[in-house]
Amino acid sequence: MFNELELSLKRIEEMLTVAISILSNNPAYNNGKTMRKILSRRELCDLLQISESSRVNYVRKGLIPEHRVGRRVFYFEDEVIKSIQRKDKKKSR
Repeated sequence: MFNELELSLKRIEEMLTVAISILSNNPAYNNGKTMRKILSRRELCDLLQISESSRVNYVRKGLIPEHRVGRRVFYFEDEVIKSIQRKDKKKSR
């Protein structure tokens, strides 16, 4: 019974994350406030034009900040851009 409840809670967490992502990117639901854009793994790879294995390596090295809710993994676009800019500044030195 406990395991079933735990699985149900994880599913609810995952659904809430998806709902927040959808709503935060829809101006009709954010009351004119600036919301942070949430990226999935695939969206991150597309944005940076990198492979999935490169994404994994960058996260392991701490170059790209990753967030988790339950089993869902996501990235904030502004954090990714800042981390890439910092990486580029270090290279140019």
